[in-house]
Amino acid sequence: MKDLRLLITESKLSYATNGKAEHFSSYRGGGNLRHIVTPVSAGELEKIADIIHCTGTPYAVLGTGTNCLIKDSGYEGLVICTANLKGITTNGDCITCGSGETLPKLALYAAKRNLGGLEPLTGIPSSVGGAIFMNAGAYGTEIKDLLESIDCYDIAAKTLRHITAKNIPFAYRSSGDIFQNSVICSATFRLTPNTEVKQKTVLFAKERRQKQPNEPSLGCVFQNPIPLSAGYMIESVGLKGRLIGGAAISEKHANFIVNKGGGTAADYIALMELARAMVYNQFKIELIPEIKILG
Repeated sequence: MKDLRLLITESKLSYATNGKAEHFSSYRGGGNLRHIVTPVSAGELEKIADIIHCTGTPYAVLGTGTNCLIKDSGYEGLVICTANLKGITTNGDCITCGSGETLPKLALYAAKRNLGGLEPLTGIPSSVGGAIFMNAGAYGTEIKDLLESIDCYDIAAKTLRHITAKNIPFAYRSSGDIFQNSVICSATFRLTPNTEVKQKTVLFAKERRQKQPNEPSLGCVFQNPIPLSAGYMIESVGLKGRLIGGAAISEKHANFIVNKGGGTAADYIALMELARAMVYNQFKIELIPEIKILG
């Protein structure tokens, strides 16, 4: 079998080894990533697909790492980081952007051009690709409501695909399995002209900051079951502020686990399991994780 590092070097891809979790996960804890490539185009994704097919290396796709916990043992496979899939352009009421752009940056870009729709999502610190993959949402708006189409590179088939939003099986915090072997490259959103969008964007961002903790976290840990919210149930069983190791269930919002200093992935997972067990014991509701665990 050919050497992974040698093939990546020969392909002149941006490559790093032993990336620390504090740089790739917003929880700022967990293990290292053994191999990281940061493509800038679909052409480079094609090179990466060739390497994966040639070596049989397992791989994972990572955006900003705002909902990804890296196990303390790390991840030995190849991580495809989308951070450098950049660029934002406007065509009438549509905005097209690279999947590595952040959702707050995209929302601000739209607001400056008086294009409305994204303002409820402005405080979500996700990459655009990650937001689509998870069908991110807030204040009654989900990314699917604004998405027109995406371009993605299918690693398994080694081909670039164009998919319209209506053909993506979106559900609550899910895009189904349509991107299982793919990397989202770019997305186009159809927005609505609105002269008040700037003020709304500022208000939504301010409200989100007031409600959520400032310590390192991965955002909401669990999906919200209907009719009760995960935060309400976790708080109801008395877990607000519960500390395990260097991690704690936030005093500000019980559906957040925060790193108080030196928090490990094991600390985070222990708090997750405790919350799931106690909520089920009292409410007979199984909490479903919203975060992804890598490793």
